[in-house]
Amino acid sequence: MEGWADSRELGADEVEGVEVRKKTIEAFEAWRADARSQSELVQRIAEGETLKEICASMGVAYSLVARHVAGTPALNAEYEAALAIWGDALAQETLAITDAVAGSTEGAVVAAAKLRAEQRLKLAGKWNRPRYGEREAAVLQVNFSLSDTAREIRELEARLGIGQVVAEQALPALEEKLSEVAQEHPEDI
Repeated sequence: MEGWADSRELGADEVEGVEVRKKTIEAFEAWRADARSQSELVQRIAEGETLKEICASMGVAYSLVARHVAGTPALNAEYEAALAIWGDALAQETLAITDAVAGSTEGAVVAAAKLRAEQRLKLAGKWNRPRYGEREAAVLQVNFSLSDTAREIRELEARLGIGQVVAEQALPALEEKLSEVAQEHPEDI
């Protein structure tokens, strides 16, 4: 049994949409089969073009190419390396941006240059993390046993002779308090 969509006639807009999708997929399939196109894509990324701009100029759907790059380990590794190269170029651009406003007294010009330089450094830090990214703080984990610590304290007190003195001084007060509690609550003893 055929579905209702197969049995109805498509309107002119729907037919045109189907044809456009077919052409989009055909263009992507042709791009994917051409190793030179993929190499060109990686080269252009490294030179500072966005994936979306490159796809538009090649006549290929951005979403299809992005999914293909993400799902192809070798191509994804080349893409990530190209982004790191682009990140390096962006970081180097910050020098020219800040040098261009050196000595400027116009706050708006300096603020705009600062924003441009900071944004490039942020992207460089994302795309080339080992070189420009924030360093992760070192994590130190210390494990110790409270029973071992208590035993060590008792041993140190015994060696110094202070544990016994403290206990001897505290014992009369403790006995007195225990006696008071026993008188107030004889049923608990």
